[in-house]
Amino acid sequence: MRYKVRYEFEGTRGRMNYLRPGDVLEIVGRKPIETKILWAVERQDGIIYGTDNQGIIYARELVRIG
Repeated sequence: MRYKVRYEFEGTRGRMNYLRPGDVLEIVGRKPIETKILWAVERQDGIIYGTDNQGIIYARELVRIG
């Protein structure tokens, strides 16, 4: 799947806890970035995603916008 998202550092609103390896994110902002989800792990403090070029992103920091 492909998703357009906004990234909120230390966010609490985003709950994109349904991403799977292979999904692609277009992170909008001043300079849009495209990244692929490589893995997902549920931890005590939430779900984290490993990406191919943005490191680790928390599910709570992603807000779907498209």
